[in-house]
Amino acid sequence: MTLPVPASDLAEVPKFLVPLGLMEVVPARVGSTGICHPGSAYPSLVTTATERKRLLREIDGYLDAAKNTREALLEVEDRLRRMKKLANEGVEVRSLLSSFPDPSTSAANLAESLKSLQVAQRRTRRQIVLMGRAEGLSLAQLAGFWGVSRQLISRYAIDSADQDS
Repeated sequence: MTLPVPASDLAEVPKFLVPLGLMEVVPARVGSTGICHPGSAYPSLVTTATERKRLLREIDGYLDAAKNTREALLEVEDRLRRMKKLANEGVEVRSLLSSFPDPSTSAANLAESLKSLQVAQRRTRRQIVLMGRAEGLSLAQLAGFWGVSRQLISRYAIDSADQDS
């Protein structure tokens, strides 16, 4: 679905709202005043099926990253419980450390999982911000949803989608 926008308003469409041509700006018919979403200073932009598919991909990536992070946390938690049990039994630190083969791998897995989770979060938020702005939501409304600053939401809107790749 597309909404009409007066041809005179097309030049005023902020560049960050039309990334890679994935949102449509359609000139209004002659005599039309165009349609703006309530509270929005921007001409109406319509999120396309491509944008929605991209959002679904980003959410799937976020879910995968959350699952991997949870698995890494469970592994660390299991090691900590075993370590606590050994410490409770009075085992010396030397023996305690030698009973856990390659602990650096577990720590590295957790760090990498957390990093992937943050990247997936940013990518998903960025896509939601781009679609929300196109639908007339303000930076304050989007920021309030996540409890973050309007400046952070503005950065999401401006950043290129490939930045986290």
